[in-house]
Amino acid sequence: MSRIANQITVVGVGSAGCNTVTRLYDMNVSQNAKLVAVHTEEVHLEKSRADEKVLVGERVTHGRGTGGVVSVGARVMTEDLSSVISKVGSPKTLIVCGGLGGGMGSGGMPVLLEYYKEKYPDILRLVVTTFPFKFEGLNRKENATHGLTRLMDLADLTVLNLNDILFESIREYPMMVGFKLLDLILALTIKGMVDIITKGGDIGISYGDFEAVSRNAGLGMVGHGTGVNVREAVENAISNVYLDGVGTSDSYALVYVATPENVTMGEASIAPDTVSKKYEVTRMFWGHRIESRNNVQVMLLVSNVQSDSVTSVRSGFLL
Repeated sequence: MSRIANQITVVGVGSAGCNTVTRLYDMNVSQNAKLVAVHTEEVHLEKSRADEKVLVGERVTHGRGTGGVVSVGARVMTEDLSSVISKVGSPKTLIVCGGLGGGMGSGGMPVLLEYYKEKYPDILRLVVTTFPFKFEGLNRKENATHGLTRLMDLADLTVLNLNDILFESIREYPMMVGFKLLDLILALTIKGMVDIITKGGDIGISYGDFEAVSRNAGLGMVGHGTGVNVREAVENAISNVYLDGVGTSDSYALVYVATPENVTMGEASIAPDTVSKKYEVTRMFWGHRIESRNNVQVMLLVSNVQSDSVTSVRSGFLL
């Protein structure tokens, strides 16, 4: 593990967070970042795969769930915070992931982020999360609204996926396939971030570049795409952004392109050019890496975006 990689910790909180960490572990991301799973559900945690696991709330939930109660999630994280911190440590970059709507995601994640913001303000704090489907009901939306508002006040960057936007792509999928896809999207987003920080390339992105896009950067969105050429890959990446975000005068973008050896400089540059024009960003950072692959892969990250859906949520109106 490299010096920089050793300073990245990913913490999955609750069921969705633990599922995401398990995905990352299976993708060998633990070679480049520490993976920590935190949950109240003992059985779920035992099945999770991570470098470190922390069972919280035994005195309150007795190894079971929070019942979707935000205050319970906040309480158990607060009471067992020292156990979580002992496994997380004080990394240079902290990535917290989970789903909004339940007790641990909406109640537990903010408690963890608040501690690190107050105790270690220089740590780069990133959140990767999802907002629940409309069909999941009013209570989960209210929980998610509470959690999102808190997280955006505590994190440097909150990368958000709206499940209702994703739903249009997966409505015909079997139920279990659809939910596994949600975990996969979170995992790919985090893996992409870790790869950008830790892997080099013929056009590299420094940690300083990544920090410039992510520090005090509000709301963010991420997209991944593959294609037979760069243009197709970047267009697919834009199509795979699951937030109704638009660029602002403060928006920065980061684009990373992985291609076969025969792709020209001119073709590779199509990716950052397309993203820059699409979102009218103020600053653009981009990198390129040659890989042994038959297709092209593009990841984009845009920060300080404006979302009508999120504005409505933070104004007290449910999605």
